[in-house]
Amino acid sequence: MKLLFPTLAALCGILACNAPASAQELSPGSVVGTFVRAGRAIDIRAERATVRLEFYAPDMVRVRTSFSRRFADDETIMVAKHDWPDVAVAASDGADHMTFSTARLTVEVGRSPLRLTYLLTGGRPLTADDPRPGGGVTTRDGVVRSRMRLDATEQFYGFGERMDRFTWRGHSVTLDVGRGSNPNHELGAYNIALANYCPVPFFMSTAGYGLFFHTDRATTWDMGESSPGSYQFSAPAPEMDYYLIAGPAFKSILGRYTELTGRTPLLPKAAYGTNFGTYSGGTWGHEEQATQAYVVALARRFRDEKIPADVLHLDSTWRRFGTAGGRNATSFEWRMPGFPDGAAMFRALRDLHFSLVGLHVRPRLDNGDTTSLLDEARAAGAIAATPTANIVNFFDPKAVEWWWRHAVAPKAAEGAGFLKTDEGSIYPGEGLHNLFPVVYARAAYESFQANLGRRGFTLTREGYAGVQRYPYIWAGDWPSRWTFFGPVVRGGLNLALSGVSAWGHNAGGFEEVATEELYLRWTPIGFFNPVAHFLGMEHPQYKEPWQYGPRALAAFRRYAQVRYRLMPYIYTSAYDAYATGVPVMRPLVLEYPDDPLVREVDDEYLFGEWLLVAPVTKEGATGRRVVLPKGTWFDYWTGQRYDGGQTFEFPAAADVLPVFAKAGAVIPLQPDMAYVDEKPVDPLIVEVYPSGQSRYVLYEDDGASLAYQRGAFARTTLTCSASPNAIEMRAEAPSGPHPVAPRAVEFLVHLDRPPRAVTVNGAPATAHYDAATRTLRVPVPRPARPSAVTVRVDR
Repeated sequence: MKLLFPTLAALCGILACNAPASAQELSPGSVVGTFVRAGRAIDIRAERATVRLEFYAPDMVRVRTSFSRRFADDETIMVAKHDWPDVAVAASDGADHMTFSTARLTVEVGRSPLRLTYLLTGGRPLTADDPRPGGGVTTRDGVVRSRMRLDATEQFYGFGERMDRFTWRGHSVTLDVGRGSNPNHELGAYNIALANYCPVPFFMSTAGYGLFFHTDRATTWDMGESSPGSYQFSAPAPEMDYYLIAGPAFKSILGRYTELTGRTPLLPKAAYGTNFGTYSGGTWGHEEQATQAYVVALARRFRDEKIPADVLHLDSTWRRFGTAGGRNATSFEWRMPGFPDGAAMFRALRDLHFSLVGLHVRPRLDNGDTTSLLDEARAAGAIAATPTANIVNFFDPKAVEWWWRHAVAPKAAEGAGFLKTDEGSIYPGEGLHNLFPVVYARAAYESFQANLGRRGFTLTREGYAGVQRYPYIWAGDWPSRWTFFGPVVRGGLNLALSGVSAWGHNAGGFEEVATEELYLRWTPIGFFNPVAHFLGMEHPQYKEPWQYGPRALAAFRRYAQVRYRLMPYIYTSAYDAYATGVPVMRPLVLEYPDDPLVREVDDEYLFGEWLLVAPVTKEGATGRRVVLPKGTWFDYWTGQRYDGGQTFEFPAAADVLPVFAKAGAVIPLQPDMAYVDEKPVDPLIVEVYPSGQSRYVLYEDDGASLAYQRGAFARTTLTCSASPNAIEMRAEAPSGPHPVAPRAVEFLVHLDRPPRAVTVNGAPATAHYDAATRTLRVPVPRPARPSAVTVRVDR
């Protein structure tokens, strides 16, 4: 099993526990002499510090300032890619400043005092050190700070899974992994205004650049709150180290950032189906009621209710609470007498076609009634040196190997397919505290992947920069109250703008019994998340749809079925996230950065390329104000047409989630299925909203292996060309090494009136127009071998 860990030297460089402090604020001073090149590094010596520029790509530069003139070694927890092609950098050294230019980015270095200015090559300014006294990089008492110029209209997005706000100009924030503990439950179990489940020290600016503060320490960001003309960021770190990425497009910035820190890989295809968590009938305080029979009955109920589902995870009460850590540690011992035969339970779930079943764990180990994992781990040296002396040292590959072999592998042998890695925030101290949730998730993800020979899969609550490589993130434990609905959606949008694509949340809330109205409004959002995740700990409902009444059950079933019909579209969007860094869940500002109408919108998003989702998050509302970007849009449920570039009141019953399709949309669908890959996608349904020229490339692979990373997939290009008189649609034959069997194709075309004529490959064809839904169905029979098909509709 291959696991990548930083060298001890690299960790020491990152942490620099003995970095000297200074009694007064120091700046680098003026440049002394000229620059020195050594490989990629361009070193510029100033009076009190050395600045190092490293161009990793034509549009990305790493900027480091060390007052000790020593630089830390590279690390592999936050940054995934260090091997970059050489970049051509033109350099000049003048009397007032030095200039370093690539084909995309120029860095000017002022000599006296040392100040940095960033521009797109050709002259467009991006950002710069604040030219006023105290601007640029300084250090004091072991804290490094960078103060930069703030343009008059500049706005900022990102910073990870923050739920308190979406735009950051004029505000401050501290990023440090934690739950934001607060006894005031009205603010949430752990205070939604302070929650830092997955902070990411990265932002994107409307000025056309992104900035990643490369540090494992707690960071503080003042984005113009203290001074309207500047923003600043700081950390108790031995050097200032950040990557500046030139855009100006947000998508290209995000693509480069995720190339650096890692892309979200494809999950097993089944993981894009319904994911349901359970306390096995016995949540905390009712542990004695937890049984494996409950779990199997739950899975069977999904099948009986015709609710498609693929993934189950057993939360805390599957295990015996141990003798030392209780429920806050993991004994890996089945709770008795409720779980007499875990292997039989897993077999029964597989027989019901739940292909991924996992177990909730915590990073602390414990002894049980018949096992002594904690004692054995201590003896093996697998426990980290922390005050509690029970946390697995996931920074040590030998400890990870021991944990897998002695704790996890026996459960995997019984049938467990993944872990839910909870409580990643518990590691004490600076530095390693923020990296711990990443290595914790990585250990579970890579251990299963390497030992079971298929794609890894982990759900984890906490994270930091780089955690997107070990998906997925769920948004923490928020009660079933309206107070938390909107902020959780906002947190997902912020995380999407921070490099994390595979995200879900406890749709419907976690603690407490939801009202019927809240359940109806909130659970559909789960089906329009990158991962459809549901878990409740309220006894005895557990967010199970049949526990919330017939209307809730019907709505849950309907939206689950919609998600499974959309599976080709969702899976393609997930692959695109892996290939480009553009997330599945896309805030409107990501797709329309130049549209001022959408810059503040924190409760709508695009789901993939073509669908806009606008949840109703207010109690008692009969609809909501919807912001539609420029263009033409259609109500996805009724076909009603709307002009974009406006805000309007949209009525929506409690069981209706407003979803809009963009004109030009080409959306691949599949027939109804009870679980992922229940049967071949035959026919492939192509839903079309004709408008001008549009194109979509359907992605397919084996759904389980890593072969897609070596190009073993198929792509099917779907196009639509619409004019006032005719619509021509074409599905190319699949191309690529992944085999796709011949299949029928059915075009579902949204038209205002019946067509004059329809042809398939030039021959007259049978078509069916439904006046009530204003849709035209054009079935194309299955060919003898995969081949292209062209459909023409004369209006």
